[in-house]
Amino acid sequence: MPEKLPQTIKTADPSKFSLVEEALDLELKGTETRPFIFSDVYGKEVRIYVDKATGERFHKISHERVARHKLLVLILKGIINVSDIVKVGNDYYSHEQNFDNILPTEGNVLDEMEADMIILGDVFRDYDHGYFNIHNQNLITTSAKDPGAVLENRNLRVDKDHTKLSFFDFDYFDLDRLLEKGEHLDISELKRKFKNTLRHTQFAPNTNTERILSILKKKVGILLALFEDNEFERFTKIIQKSGIQLKEEGGERILFDNIRLRLQALSIVLSQSLKN
Repeated sequence: MPEKLPQTIKTADPSKFSLVEEALDLELKGTETRPFIFSDVYGKEVRIYVDKATGERFHKISHERVARHKLLVLILKGIINVSDIVKVGNDYYSHEQNFDNILPTEGNVLDEMEADMIILGDVFRDYDHGYFNIHNQNLITTSAKDPGAVLENRNLRVDKDHTKLSFFDFDYFDLDRLLEKGEHLDISELKRKFKNTLRHTQFAPNTNTERILSILKKKVGILLALFEDNEFERFTKIIQKSGIQLKEEGGERILFDNIRLRLQALSIVLSQSLKN
């Protein structure tokens, strides 16, 4: 059996750095009752896997869309705090981030959350994330040892002080839609849709709309820089690393161009909105 690589940074901020999956040595630790709201595992016992060296927690993923999950994570890592998806042996696992290792954001993290959800939903068409107002205690459950430390939302975890967050479960990432060609890829139509999104989205209470738009513009700018033509080779390597098999001829280029077009349209709309 080959020697395991060392996990060189055991307490690195998981919002910035990915785990070295080749270094992981997972074992089944037991089961827990999961508190996720509006989920088919709500109230059910699920298995928890733990890395022997670091104690990091993982959940096994068995559904067929796991490769597209990993692709989106690899695209967004370091821009949006998305939980790593790792392959250990023949199985895939989702990392349950240790919030003790996440550096807190300056200001209310809910502003960043709202910006992130627009990118996830309107650019990558993954709308399956939601935040439940902390005042609605009937919708709030916790999973941390310290009661109230981490609030479990819909495929989203937020700490009680609203300084940290992490997104997970990207089953609704609409890769097939982003591989199509058609009228929905017209930049004018995309701009119209994004304008409607920004005009009609009801943000969470105690958030700042101007700050949300400013964060959104900054993150869209970072993503756009990753979709310049000279970044296409890097993008193809990300696709290879995800393990996804694109059936469409020239699918890598189609996907690259379609994501870039959506980012360009959103960037234009944001520039106009911030001027008004």
